[in-house]
Amino acid sequence: MKKVSFIIFFLFIKSSLIAQDFNLINSNNVLDFIYRVEENKPIGYYSSIYQIGNNNLANLLMQNSTISIQQVGNQNVLLFNSGNADGVYNSLDVFMRGNQNMVEIIGVNSISNGMSLEIFGNNKTVIISNR
Repeated sequence: MKKVSFIIFFLFIKSSLIAQDFNLINSNNVLDFIYRVEENKPIGYYSSIYQIGNNNLANLLMQNSTISIQQVGNQNVLLFNSGNADGVYNSLDVFMRGNQNMVEIIGVNSISNGMSLEIFGNNKTVIISNR
Protein backbone atom coordinates (compact mmCIF):
# COMPACT_ATOMS: atom_id res chain seq x y z
CA MET A 1 0.00 0.00 0.00
CA LYS A 2 2.89 2.34 0.78
CA LYS A 3 4.39 1.73 -2.66
CA VAL A 4 1.12 2.53 -4.40
CA SER A 5 0.66 5.71 -2.36
CA PHE A 6 4.25 6.69 -3.04
CA ILE A 7 3.89 6.17 -6.82
CA ILE A 8 0.58 8.04 -6.98
CA PHE A 9 2.09 10.92 -5.01
CA PHE A 10 5.05 11.29 -7.42
CA LEU A 11 2.84 10.97 -10.50
CA PHE A 12 0.62 13.75 -9.16
CA ILE A 13 3.64 15.99 -8.42
CA LYS A 14 5.13 15.37 -11.87
CA SER A 15 1.88 16.09 -13.70
CA SER A 16 1.30 19.30 -11.74
CA LEU A 17 4.82 20.55 -12.56
CA ILE A 18 4.33 20.25 -16.32
CA ALA A 19 0.75 21.52 -16.40
CA GLN A 20 0.18 24.46 -18.77
CA ASP A 21 -2.47 27.14 -18.53
CA PHE A 22 -3.50 27.40 -22.18
CA ASN A 23 -5.67 30.43 -21.41
CA LEU A 24 -2.47 32.47 -21.01
CA ILE A 25 -1.25 31.62 -24.53
CA ASN A 26 -2.35 34.13 -27.17
CA SER A 27 -1.06 35.50 -30.46
CA ASN A 28 0.92 38.29 -28.77
CA ASN A 29 2.79 35.82 -26.56
CA VAL A 30 3.61 33.65 -29.56
CA LEU A 31 4.83 36.62 -31.62
CA ASP A 32 6.98 37.84 -28.71
CA PHE A 33 8.58 34.40 -28.56
CA ILE A 34 9.22 34.44 -32.31
CA TYR A 35 10.88 37.86 -32.16
CA ARG A 36 13.10 36.77 -29.26
CA VAL A 37 14.24 33.74 -31.27
CA GLU A 38 14.89 35.92 -34.33
CA GLU A 39 17.26 38.15 -32.34
CA ASN A 40 19.62 35.19 -31.89
CA LYS A 41 19.95 34.15 -35.52
CA PRO A 42 22.72 31.68 -36.25
CA ILE A 43 25.67 32.62 -38.46
CA GLY A 44 25.90 31.07 -41.93
CA TYR A 45 23.32 29.85 -44.42
CA TYR A 46 20.03 28.80 -42.93
CA SER A 47 16.28 28.90 -43.26
CA SER A 48 14.02 29.77 -40.36
CA ILE A 49 10.31 29.05 -40.81
CA TYR A 50 7.54 29.83 -38.30
CA GLN A 51 4.02 28.95 -39.39
CA ILE A 52 0.99 29.65 -37.24
CA GLY A 53 -2.29 28.67 -38.86
CA ASN A 54 -3.66 26.07 -41.22
CA ASN A 55 -2.50 25.06 -44.72
CA ASN A 56 0.55 27.36 -44.86
CA LEU A 57 3.22 26.44 -47.40
CA ALA A 58 6.86 27.46 -47.78
CA ASN A 59 8.60 25.96 -50.83
CA LEU A 60 12.32 26.84 -50.77
CA LEU A 61 14.97 26.07 -53.36
CA MET A 62 18.02 27.93 -52.14
CA GLN A 63 21.77 28.02 -52.43
CA ASN A 64 24.07 30.48 -50.58
CA SER A 65 21.01 32.11 -49.04
CA THR A 66 19.60 32.89 -45.63
CA ILE A 67 15.85 33.29 -45.29
CA SER A 68 13.59 33.93 -42.34
CA ILE A 69 9.86 33.30 -42.86
CA GLN A 70 6.95 34.00 -40.55
CA GLN A 71 3.47 33.03 -41.71
CA VAL A 72 0.61 33.93 -39.38
CA GLY A 73 -2.82 33.07 -40.75
CA ASN A 74 -4.31 30.45 -43.00
CA GLN A 75 -3.45 29.34 -46.55
CA ASN A 76 -0.36 31.53 -46.99
CA VAL A 77 2.09 30.45 -49.70
CA LEU A 78 5.76 31.37 -50.15
CA LEU A 79 7.72 30.15 -53.18
CA PHE A 80 11.44 31.01 -53.11
CA ASN A 81 13.95 29.96 -55.75
CA SER A 82 17.32 31.62 -55.30
CA GLY A 83 18.65 30.23 -58.58
CA ASN A 84 22.03 31.28 -57.26
CA ALA A 85 24.51 29.73 -59.67
CA ASP A 86 27.16 32.47 -59.40
CA GLY A 87 27.70 32.09 -55.63
CA VAL A 88 26.28 35.46 -54.55
CA TYR A 89 25.11 35.45 -50.91
CA ASN A 90 21.56 36.62 -50.27
CA SER A 91 19.63 37.37 -47.08
CA LEU A 92 15.85 37.79 -46.96
CA ASP A 93 13.14 38.24 -44.30
CA VAL A 94 9.46 37.61 -45.11
CA PHE A 95 6.59 38.26 -42.68
CA MET A 96 3.06 37.38 -43.81
CA ARG A 97 0.06 38.09 -41.60
CA GLY A 98 -3.41 37.37 -42.93
CA ASN A 99 -5.16 34.74 -44.98
CA GLN A 100 -4.60 33.48 -48.55
CA ASN A 101 -1.50 35.57 -49.29
CA MET A 102 1.08 34.49 -51.85
CA VAL A 103 4.71 35.57 -52.31
CA GLU A 104 6.86 34.27 -55.16
CA ILE A 105 10.55 35.24 -55.30
CA ILE A 106 12.60 34.09 -58.27
CA GLY A 107 16.35 34.68 -58.32
CA VAL A 108 18.56 36.94 -56.23
CA ASN A 109 20.73 39.97 -56.87
CA SER A 110 22.45 42.75 -54.92
CA ILE A 111 19.24 44.80 -54.75
CA SER A 112 17.27 42.02 -53.05
CA ASN A 113 20.06 41.22 -50.56
CA GLY A 114 18.93 42.22 -47.07
CA MET A 115 15.36 42.81 -48.25
CA SER A 116 12.57 42.62 -45.68
CA LEU A 117 9.09 41.96 -47.02
CA GLU A 118 6.04 42.47 -44.79
CA ILE A 119 2.52 41.65 -45.96
CA PHE A 120 -0.51 42.46 -43.83
CA GLY A 121 -4.04 41.72 -45.02
CA ASN A 122 -5.89 39.07 -46.96
CA ASN A 123 -5.75 37.82 -50.57
CA LYS A 124 -2.56 39.64 -51.59
CA THR A 125 -0.04 38.43 -54.18
CA VAL A 126 3.56 39.64 -54.52
CA ILE A 127 5.85 38.39 -57.30
CA ILE A 128 9.52 39.42 -57.31
CA SER A 129 11.64 38.39 -60.27
CA ASN A 130 15.36 39.16 -59.97
CA ARG A 131 17.24 38.70 -63.23
